[in-house]
Amino acid sequence: MSEPWDEYDVPPMWSEEECLPLDRLHPLIHEASRRYLDLGQEGEAVLGAWTALRDLLRARLKSHEDGMRLIEEIGPAQSARLNLTPNQTLSQRNQHEGIRHMLRGLVAYARNPMAHDSLNPFAGDFDEAIQVLAIMSLVAEHVESAGTAADVDEAVELLCEPDVPLDGQAIAAAVARAGRSQSGPLVERIIDRLRTRPGGRAERALLTGYHLVLSRNFDPVVFERAGRVTSQLLMKAETTALGLKLLREGVVSKLDPFAYAKVVSLVRIALEGGASDEDKLALPRAGQLAALMLQKDRDRLARTQLDAIRSGAGEEAAKAVHFLVRALPEDNPEPTAIQRAFIQATAGRLCRSDESELDEALRADFPFPSMSFNLYLLEGFRKAKSENGDCTRLDAFLADFGSVNRWPRR
Repeated sequence: MSEPWDEYDVPPMWSEEECLPLDRLHPLIHEASRRYLDLGQEGEAVLGAWTALRDLLRARLKSHEDGMRLIEEIGPAQSARLNLTPNQTLSQRNQHEGIRHMLRGLVAYARNPMAHDSLNPFAGDFDEAIQVLAIMSLVAEHVESAGTAADVDEAVELLCEPDVPLDGQAIAAAVARAGRSQSGPLVERIIDRLRTRPGGRAERALLTGYHLVLSRNFDPVVFERAGRVTSQLLMKAETTALGLKLLREGVVSKLDPFAYAKVVSLVRIALEGGASDEDKLALPRAGQLAALMLQKDRDRLARTQLDAIRSGAGEEAAKAVHFLVRALPEDNPEPTAIQRAFIQATAGRLCRSDESELDEALRADFPFPSMSFNLYLLEGFRKAKSENGDCTRLDAFLADFGSVNRWPRR
């Protein structure tokens, strides 16, 4: 039997493909509720999720309270015991208050009816249970990332422990003590500690922690703080080396104009070979820094090295390769003009009788950081081989690296 509305071409309000899968909930909430949902026990699912969220909040606050008394221990944004957001800007303070009021709402709406009146308002109501779990998931994300100044200090001290393992898991566990909301203060405290602990195991752990925090962060405020402190280091001769170690994607663009100009100058000096050994940047690192610069500055540096490949001595051309394969990291549907010029220049030189230094440099750096750059190079070499006929070194390079499956593993 057709329904009255069947004659109208009305699209469905939603489809299964558009629904939020349960496994997209915060892992803590998903794990605490999923098995009850599978059994059709919606009330137990909500209660289990709240209990898990409460225990997480207790652990972050070091408290044994429950219900509203536990929520009140978080404190308002201006004097929070636990920062549910970075709490640096007006918007972040408003979000802190919003999450705090969501927690109060969960206590009043979900926890109290089940705890005080032995009611189970979610039994048999799958849709409402899911909606409550989604709110818990959002709140759990903020509680897990929450932290305080004391948590930041604890994370930094853990990184400086003499027996801390220098592996990703141990460093990540130490950094997690601060909570993601404290990424900005944590970055600044790590840099402060690096100033007083030059060299050694602690420096390696602190640097690894610093880069891990920024690689997992998308908050521009954190990068602004890192850029500001790094700029201060770069401006002073005695701390320039440390500032260079802290440069990475997202930080270079936040540098003070003077500090940025100094980085460009140091990369240029490294390419010209004019610095002393202790102040000199290694060419691979210079290439990495060039890749982070403004395009006009990077391209200007890259063009000087293309000239070295075209007409420089063998050693000079090899150094240019080490720089350029890191300075040109774009992954594009088509090679950039400079990538294309690099491929043409290297293919042309490899077709000459004796270009062993250039060949060794390419082999040492291949595959390059950019996947598409690798493919464009191989395609360009095949084209050069077909146009120039007998090119022994091109033949050998393509034989060794022409198949993706045969690229060396790193």
